[in-house]
Amino acid sequence: MAKPKRTSPPESSKEPDPLAERWLKRLKNNSLIAVLVVAGTIILAIVEFGQKTSEFYEKHVQVPVSLEAFNLSSTSDMYFEEQSMSCKFDGHNVRTFVAPASIKENRAVSLDFVFSNKAQSDAIFKSVDLDVSAAEQVAGGSPGIVVPNHTYIVDLKHEVGVQSFPLVPVYRVPGNDTGSFTIVFKPATEGIGLCWIMKAVFHTNLGDVKSDDFSLIMSNFKK
Repeated sequence: MAKPKRTSPPESSKEPDPLAERWLKRLKNNSLIAVLVVAGTIILAIVEFGQKTSEFYEKHVQVPVSLEAFNLSSTSDMYFEEQSMSCKFDGHNVRTFVAPASIKENRAVSLDFVFSNKAQSDAIFKSVDLDVSAAEQVAGGSPGIVVPNHTYIVDLKHEVGVQSFPLVPVYRVPGNDTGSFTIVFKPATEGIGLCWIMKAVFHTNLGDVKSDDFSLIMSNFKK
């Protein structure tokens, strides 16, 4: 006598839905929850976009290095003078640094530049552009807390335009620190009472740093 075939027992229940499917079902059945989820997603996207934009701005737009001050060199043993005037006589006065004239000696002007680096990484100063907006001549020359630790000498031509000078060796300001170096401006053009109005643009790996307009008055005699 043939044995009856065994039949598999009926499934007691279906497999539970995955969590994502359960959420989708709830969202479909409750419009308020769906609105809140969509609104939350949009808000999170806006916040994340704002954070990314802020990071991009800090890294690529905002320069973390700033010029805190520049003054006559504190290491100079000669008498120099700072005035507020303009050799263009246009009424727009700027800080003017005057080297005393002497028929025996050509004297340069030494300025200390103090920088602050708010970045985590080092700021490396590679070069400086002196953007001369005016090169005039006047009657003649008149009779920082952070100590600079390097001096650069530039031979300044008496002409309008950008004059570029590499900083060799490069100057390094550590992260979250300050630094200062001296630039000695020497006239490369002969003449008495030579006057320049310019701004300094320092090129670093973290971006450019610009000074305000300032003026120099120097003389260069034939020897």
